[in-house]
Amino acid sequence: MKVLSVVSQKGGVGKTTLALHWAVEAHRQHSDPVAILDLDVQASAVRWYQRREAEHPLVLQADASRTKEAVAACRARACPGN
Repeated sequence: MKVLSVVSQKGGVGKTTLALHWAVEAHRQHSDPVAILDLDVQASAVRWYQRREAEHPLVLQADASRTKEAVAACRARACPGN
């Protein structure tokens, strides 16, 4: 499993947009599960996910203090929805 992080202290630089585009394309091209952990309190990626009806990558809200546990769960294929 590959783990990519899109990180910047500055807001409004396109982190969520870039991550969602990468995830959608990875989901289209590969049979491996794709998940996004949205650590932002605004939950923009989660709201994007909730508005979609078509097949798309899984987006989960996660607390920054529990990132390691969330990634470990996805590695073990215990990620909800996979």
